[in-house]
Amino acid sequence: MNNFDFTQPGGFPLDQEVLGLLQDNTKLAANSALLGGEFFILTGCTVVGGNASNGVVVIGSEVLPFVGGVITAKVIIVETVTNLLFEDGANKGVEKIRYATFGDDGITNYLWASFERNVPTNALLKRVRLLEEHSHIWSDITGKPPGFITYVSGETLGDIAGQVLGGPDALFTIIIPDQGDTNYIVAGSLVGLQLDSTYDNDVSWVITSKTAASFKISVREYNAVIQNLRFEFAIIKTA
Repeated sequence: MNNFDFTQPGGFPLDQEVLGLLQDNTKLAANSALLGGEFFILTGCTVVGGNASNGVVVIGSEVLPFVGGVITAKVIIVETVTNLLFEDGANKGVEKIRYATFGDDGITNYLWASFERNVPTNALLKRVRLLEEHSHIWSDITGKPPGFITYVSGETLGDIAGQVLGGPDALFTIIIPDQGDTNYIVAGSLVGLQLDSTYDNDVSWVITSKTAASFKISVREYNAVIQNLRFEFAIIKTA
C-alpha cells in the first residue's frame, strides 16, 4: 500500500495530492469487504421486534455506517454535502457524509432481505476444524438431503451355479457402512469379467433382505455355463 513518511521534521507539505492518496488507500482497504459479498452486515444492525439497531454495512464495495430504526423492505444511501471555504474565497461542496438507513427514495434502493450477517473468519475456521476433527456414522448426521450417494463399492461374485443347494441360484450378502435405516436404493450394475460376454449375460438378479448395514443380491443363471461376474453399486439415501 502506498504511504507517506510523516516522521520527517521541517513542515510536511500537505496538499490535495497527498490527501487524495490517503483517501485512495482507504478505499483500497475497504475493497476487502467484498470478501463477504455485495450486501452484508459487518457489525450491529441487531433486530429486536420490528426495529434494527445502528451498525456498519457493506453495499457494493463501500463500507457505510447504518442508522437503524423501524425495519422496512428497502434500504437507501443518504448523502449530506457540506460546503467548505477555500483559500480563493469560494465555497465548494467537498465534504460528503454518507450512511445507509431504511427508506425508499424511488431511485436507488436495496432490499433489506439481501443483507447477510458477516461471520468472522475465526468463527469459520473453528467450524472447519470441528468438521475435520469429528467423524460420524450416517445415522448421526442430521439434515441429510434425499438422493445423496453415501457409499460406492463393488463385490466379485464369480460363477453362479451350484451355490444354493446345487441349483441355478446364488445368494450373496453385501456388507455396507451403517445407513441408520433401510431408506436407501441400491443402484447397481452386473459386470461380466470374461472376454466372451455370451456366458456372463445368461443371468438375472434382484436385491433383497435389506438391513441398515447389508443387503443381499440373488442371482439366477439360465444356462449351465461358467460365469465370472462382479456387482458394482452405489447406495443412495431416500430419506
